[in-house]
Amino acid sequence: MTLDASLRLRDDAVRGGDERQARITLERKIADGVFLGGGAGVWEGDGGFTEFRPHQQLIVIREPLLTRTRLEQRVFDGADRVEIRFRQQVQLAQGVAPRTQAVVSGEWLRLLQKRCDDPMLFRTEWAGRAALVTQVGERMFLGAAYIAILEPRRGFPDRLAHVPQVTVDFVF
Repeated sequence: MTLDASLRLRDDAVRGGDERQARITLERKIADGVFLGGGAGVWEGDGGFTEFRPHQQLIVIREPLLTRTRLEQRVFDGADRVEIRFRQQVQLAQGVAPRTQAVVSGEWLRLLQKRCDDPMLFRTEWAGRAALVTQVGERMFLGAAYIAILEPRRGFPDRLAHVPQVTVDFVF
């Protein structure tokens, strides 16, 4: 079981301003290094929107490589229909010092069904993430990361987001 919560500080009021999220994921080992699971999350933004997001996923771990295939359903307040998206992630983790790992990952996201016919909703995103994670206690990890998210937008300028990230993880 994984519980996660985050706060996204955004200066872009057009995209909803700051955002809070909480998500739970349950996974079951179905073979050596293979996990099947799913869960749901709730997102809430300063702009007054709320999103409910169930997901299903398959994780395959062959150290130091991890792949995650996820299908998400995004239910928005006032949307015409449920948005459906496919996400494929590949991650590589490597120890760089005692109790410290470097983690790099790439993710491809494809929108399979839009929530409405808005031409500003584009179908594909690419994300790259680089992080350093260090164990600071028996069950506590601290991390710092940089994420670049590219959204190619046919007929419009592409969007590139730069996301600094700080993480605190507890393992129970």
